[in-house]
Amino acid sequence: MARHEAAERTLDGTVAEAETAGIQVDDPALAEVIGMAYATCEAARAMNYAAVNERAVVRSGPRPVAAVSRALTGPMEGVVAKACYEVLGDHALRQGSPAERQLAAGTTAPIAAGSLEVQLNLVARQVLDLPKG
Repeated sequence: MARHEAAERTLDGTVAEAETAGIQVDDPALAEVIGMAYATCEAARAMNYAAVNERAVVRSGPRPVAAVSRALTGPMEGVVAKACYEVLGDHALRQGSPAERQLAAGTTAPIAAGSLEVQLNLVARQVLDLPKG
């Protein structure tokens, strides 16, 4: 399962758990947090599809969209983790909560995709055509 899909499912579970706990997820402040987290997931999904398309079309040479996609996916995990904690409040501190699982994913995702700094350097060189160091 793609990271953006897992993050969206975690958000779905977080919202469901919050509603069960009586948390008003339609409160404007929480609705904004939830909406931004879903929007970030959708941006990661779009970039992932663009990277897959780039891989199919560009047979050799640099593939800058892939670096952009990886540079977006890591921070997306963190945005979703933060949203889970903001929505669930004290309920997020429960062991095994969606927030706890998402925090683990949000902490490891930028490392698993190659350090975020490496991905951003690739974007700087391949997309923005900036010189090294």
